[in-house]
Amino acid sequence: MALNKSTGNMYAFVSHTYNPLKGECEHSCAYCFMRRKLLLPPLHLELKELKVNLGEGNFIFVGSSTDEWAANVPSECVHPSRRILVVTHDTTLLSPSR
Repeated sequence: MALNKSTGNMYAFVSHTYNPLKGECEHSCAYCFMRRKLLLPPLHLELKELKVNLGEGNFIFVGSSTDEWAANVPSECVHPSRRILVVTHDTTLLSPSR
């Protein structure tokens, strides 16, 4: 259970990573650092991660180790008792070609 200090250089402005969803991502991207782990469990919500103190003034990359919106994310992760709103103003995300 931790808020991890960011060590990568993908997003230089990110100070920490936070991964409440753990396990094997369905995409198997060639560049993914998590693929180095041979056996990952199925995706699951790690409930103890919801108790992490996210601190003040941190720029947190949520879901750096998996795709939080993938089709194989268990429904109990998508419909938890706590609701979170994530907003984007990038309307290109709505494009059917994406």
